[in-house]
Amino acid sequence: MKGIDIADVLPLSPLQEGLLFHELYEEESTGTYTVQIVFSLEGALEPAVLRASAEALLRRHPHLGAFFWFRDGGAPVQVVPRDVAVQWWERAAGDARELAEVLAEDRARGFDVRRPPLIRFGLVRVGPEGRSWRLVITNHHLVLDGWSMPVLAGELLEIYRAGGRADALPPVTPFRDFLGWLAGRDGDEARRVWAQSLAGAEATLVAPQTSGPGTMRDHEVVLPTELSSALVGLARRCGVTASTVVRAAWALVLSSMTGRGDVVFGATVSGRPPELAGVERMVGAFINTVPVRVRLDPRESVAGLVRRLQAEQVELLPHQHVGLAELQRLAGQDVLFDTLIVFENYPQPAATEDDTPDVFRLTGVTGSNSDHYPLSLVVAPGERLRIRLNHRADLFDGTAIGEIAGAFVRVLEAMAEGPERPVVSLAVPEEDARNTPAPVGRPYEGPLLPQLFAEQVVRTPDAVAVVCGEASLSYARLAARADRLARVLVARGAGPEQRVALMLPRGVDLVVALLGVVKAGAAYVPVDPRYPAERIAHLLEDAEPALVIDERWLAAAEAPGAVAGSLPVVGPAHPAYVIHTSGSTGRPKGVTVTHANLAHLLVTMRELTGLTADDRLLAVTTISFDIAALELLTPLVCGARIVLSREEDVLDPVRLARLIGSSAATVVQATPTLWQSLLADVPEVLRGLRVLTGGEALPAATAHGLRTRAADVLNVYGPTETTIWSTAARLPRDSDRITIGVPVGDTRAYVLDAWLRPVPDGVAGELYLAGSGVARGYWRQPGRTAERFPADPYGPAGARMYRTGDLVRRCPDGQLEFLGRTDDQVKVRGHRIEPGEIETALTVSGAVTEAACVVQRTEGGSPRLVAFVVPAPGAATDPERLRDLVALRLPAFMTPSAVVVVDALPLTANGKVDRRALAARSIAPAVTRAPRTPREEELCTLFAQLLGVTHVGVDDSFFALGGHSLLATRLMSRLRRETGTPLPVRVLYEAPTPAALARRLDGEPSTTFPVLLPLRPGGTRPPLFCVHPAAGISWVYASLVPHLDQELPLHGLQARGLGDGSESLPGSVEEMAADYVAEIRRVQPSGPYHLLGWSFGGLVAHAMAVRLRDLGERVGALVLVDAYPADRPAPPPVETEGVDPRVEQLVREYGRSAGPGFTTADLEALSRVFTHNERLMHGFAPQKYDGDALLVTATADKPPGSELPRRWAPFVAGHLERYDIDCTHDDLLRGPAPAELGRAVGRWLPAPPRGTGGSE
Repeated sequence: MKGIDIADVLPLSPLQEGLLFHELYEEESTGTYTVQIVFSLEGALEPAVLRASAEALLRRHPHLGAFFWFRDGGAPVQVVPRDVAVQWWERAAGDARELAEVLAEDRARGFDVRRPPLIRFGLVRVGPEGRSWRLVITNHHLVLDGWSMPVLAGELLEIYRAGGRADALPPVTPFRDFLGWLAGRDGDEARRVWAQSLAGAEATLVAPQTSGPGTMRDHEVVLPTELSSALVGLARRCGVTASTVVRAAWALVLSSMTGRGDVVFGATVSGRPPELAGVERMVGAFINTVPVRVRLDPRESVAGLVRRLQAEQVELLPHQHVGLAELQRLAGQDVLFDTLIVFENYPQPAATEDDTPDVFRLTGVTGSNSDHYPLSLVVAPGERLRIRLNHRADLFDGTAIGEIAGAFVRVLEAMAEGPERPVVSLAVPEEDARNTPAPVGRPYEGPLLPQLFAEQVVRTPDAVAVVCGEASLSYARLAARADRLARVLVARGAGPEQRVALMLPRGVDLVVALLGVVKAGAAYVPVDPRYPAERIAHLLEDAEPALVIDERWLAAAEAPGAVAGSLPVVGPAHPAYVIHTSGSTGRPKGVTVTHANLAHLLVTMRELTGLTADDRLLAVTTISFDIAALELLTPLVCGARIVLSREEDVLDPVRLARLIGSSAATVVQATPTLWQSLLADVPEVLRGLRVLTGGEALPAATAHGLRTRAADVLNVYGPTETTIWSTAARLPRDSDRITIGVPVGDTRAYVLDAWLRPVPDGVAGELYLAGSGVARGYWRQPGRTAERFPADPYGPAGARMYRTGDLVRRCPDGQLEFLGRTDDQVKVRGHRIEPGEIETALTVSGAVTEAACVVQRTEGGSPRLVAFVVPAPGAATDPERLRDLVALRLPAFMTPSAVVVVDALPLTANGKVDRRALAARSIAPAVTRAPRTPREEELCTLFAQLLGVTHVGVDDSFFALGGHSLLATRLMSRLRRETGTPLPVRVLYEAPTPAALARRLDGEPSTTFPVLLPLRPGGTRPPLFCVHPAAGISWVYASLVPHLDQELPLHGLQARGLGDGSESLPGSVEEMAADYVAEIRRVQPSGPYHLLGWSFGGLVAHAMAVRLRDLGERVGALVLVDAYPADRPAPPPVETEGVDPRVEQLVREYGRSAGPGFTTADLEALSRVFTHNERLMHGFAPQKYDGDALLVTATADKPPGSELPRRWAPFVAGHLERYDIDCTHDDLLRGPAPAELGRAVGRWLPAPPRGTGGSE
């Protein structure tokens, strides 16, 4: 601003604040706010006088010469120079084409808001005679609004007639007075009133995700005189303004366009306070844009609607000075609307009639005025109402904008004709434009599953029906076992309208049990045995099953013996299964699906997928997920083979790919998350495969990968409440389009507005599903059922439909596009999750007063659950323990990836939790060492990419950051491709940090199975040493890493003899303990030492504690995890040839993706160590340890009052603390149990209740 003589510095009005933000948002001026008004003048005119008049006009209104500046660290201001030279130009145009070019050039010049003035004047002589002129006034919207232009033009002409002098004009009120009036308003009261008005309002957007300028076009409609008069009469009879009638009509059109009954749009208001003297003659930026919210009641009359809308606007009238940015903040929205109404009721300069030869006359006014809204409705009152739709041509073509204009006119006609008509009766779109549902077909009346399966058994009795690992069953054998089990179930009380819980691991027995329950006429209730005990208890309590089938029950039921009795007749309305989905109240809700529902789905999918007896369908989905029913049952009604995967197969993409190949699978159904893993690591396996993908939104990159590799891709969609899949879309290779397709079978898909009326093609609405897939409802929840399963107004009498809560739009070709949710429900890795259930689990302990769970996206786009909690006063809130608390109550897929403690949850203006703000909130990373070498930098980047975190340090453990076996396999696969070094996955367990892994990749020598395995090497506390079980490997303890204090280093002790056969094995447990004590003293020269051992490892840990005390060392903690000394000597175990099956089981269950890294020689070495350690265990007699110990007992596989814990009494001199976990011995370090074990260990480590041998 150097060299500028400043007359005044002014604050900004609300309009100016908003316009300046949008102007500066773009890197370069786009001309969006350049306004050009052209006055047509005829007659004699003196250009020099007109220019002098423009100069006088700027002196009269000096703020028109202002420019805009940002003070250092402060708010923007408008700077008024003392003298500003008028920007004036003159041109000549021979015809209309040349005139258009001149005007376009002027508009294209635009303005720089930092350089004054932001207004210029031009004069164009048109034609050769010199008596036709165009006066052009071009300005930036920042300095002049639409109301001001007629005033400004009128004064300019008056000054011209006075010879360029403004002396005769009345004094003008300075613009500063208006800004002073603004500053004196009660901001708190205005915000209170607006917040109340906008409470609960959601954004109404006709062009969401649109940004940047576009080419604007106008579409104009002039109403007939009769209709214009009728609308004025309607306004008069109802006691409202004409603009209120227009706003009500536009609200109805918007409701039709968006399918919503609560809409918001923008409206311009003059912004000129009547109490400010001379305001009507002032010029400047006064107008403001405010939101207009209209809540539509379908039963309300037209007259009632306009009167209510007028009353609401009158209440807001004193507060219309508040800026739009502030109003949107109060509503809790970044953008509240994207359509605008401008009611042009400001004065226009009148054309002049003067035949005097030396005097010009005004013959017309035209203008160019753009804004940043994609759709604006400009209404000019008069004898004939003029309507102009200013729209973005790239978003609304001529047909679309014509339909919108037509809808608006039809609503105005209907309002004028019948002010007492209910609003719902107004036909916004033409009836033929609505997607009126087609005539209803007949519901499914075909055979049910028992008959469909029986017919297939007759056709292919000897064909393989199901295979899992080495086990398989033919169709005939499967039918025989299922029939026998069904008779046993009936004899024990199962039957129609009864429920039977299935708590079985994956295997052929699961399919037998499922079919047996169905044949018995009962409904099966899947319960994943790996779920937390509390979750299982809730499911069983809710389902009230007549029987629970687990492995023991099934083995007893299939014991040899005659089973008599007949099977009941299964009816179409009988329940086939009850499957539980996440519930917003904090408890899961059971969906009851009937036999007719299920049979319709099976027959439909058999036809859609083209499954035949030549196909092999690889089943990868857990039984607790409803789509598992398609995998386990559809093949059985068409003679195909079920290839049943194990859990560890699905967790490892490489292993799953191997299974796809070895089983010759032809069809696989999976969620996009699993397909992403396969595409990332083993994309070649998709060649020739027929793919079903569903359960969550399909990302474009995943869709592309599937399209280009698989033989056929079917994108399927459907909620549990309408029996698995309701719509499907084939994704061709030559298109990038992703839809959820069209309804399958006799399913009917309605896209309805808030009043349950069909919306036109292309309009967003809520998806309702009807037809044979609609389930009976929610088990024992009639109120919830009535809410979500309303009557079908377009179906036969008594039919119901399901309200999905999903927003969709139907394309002209009938395909449905998924747009989002109407509520907070989310989907993560295919699982439907109600955040309220997680929030309830977090607050139940009392340590948390408020909780909110949201989905955040990692940098790679993967969804993850993040919970934000507010601790109770005085409560010590440990995020990891809260996460463990959730893991104890809910399945793994509902456990948040992170728990973040906050002082308060952010709220919207209406007092609701601002979930959008939480979803956008970043989680600060811990401060760790930065990478020092290119290799470390490469690994840190790779860790961050796979784990979806922003920062990884060289000492951060892969598993402590949330890594799991599936991601571990992907990491090592990526490393193999990028470095050419084939490291087995177990190396990551041995070297879980970038620093340690970099050393391995750079060739650091190491033993294949080091005795001391660092699971988490870094930390400030004394480490915890975990002793291997009988098989000798200790990476089984990796599951504890996320559940222990991050400052606690964790080391595993592994057996000698695992690497090769040359290493000698210890001769006793005492010799092994002495060896391990020497190893840990190399890491930690002095105590206190913390020791833990599971199973056989507990005996060794106890012997190590004794050894350390004999050496005079301190033992800080001893934890015995389901480990017990023998009560009497036992015979030595029998030697086995080759690989011990128990070792294979351990590697499969605990190694998961680490398993493929083991060679046959490795497994044989593990078997040799396992057998040797068994021999040592049975001959071991513990010595007395003179300290305290924690004994953790797995209770699920022991009888009540088991004597095993009492065996330690002679060998622990101090206090023996007991802690029970409701799981089996084998499950202590997998599934949900590690969370509870980690919590128990964490509590024990800091300070034992008594002295540890008197040394502390």
